[in-house]
Amino acid sequence: MENAIRADFILDGLHCAHCAEKITREVAKLEYVNESSMNFVAKKLSVYMNKNDIKDNNVSEIARTIHNTENGITVKMNANKAMAETHFDNKGNILNAASEKSEEASIRADFILEGLD
Repeated sequence: MENAIRADFILDGLHCAHCAEKITREVAKLEYVNESSMNFVAKKLSVYMNKNDIKDNNVSEIARTIHNTENGITVKMNANKAMAETHFDNKGNILNAASEKSEEASIRADFILEGLD
């Protein structure tokens, strides 16, 4: 994972360890995801991807995977060095265009998932 970038997803309202495990497992199945891990206490899902895989369609697919795994979640990605702040509808579609910002090796993406029960 030499060129891997970590994207951190913060899952607000996550109360179920089993739900957290399901989300982690489903996101890990995505073709461009090298690894995913969950810190349940911190409610943080860390996803490692290659630098060139952090783009709109993959971010949208991660949000869609989360929605398909646990319905009723609101997903927002905070601005980071790779992409602008991005909002998603309840199907994981991007509501505003995310844009690439930097080619730096260290990029952190924060995703806030609200309403996960």
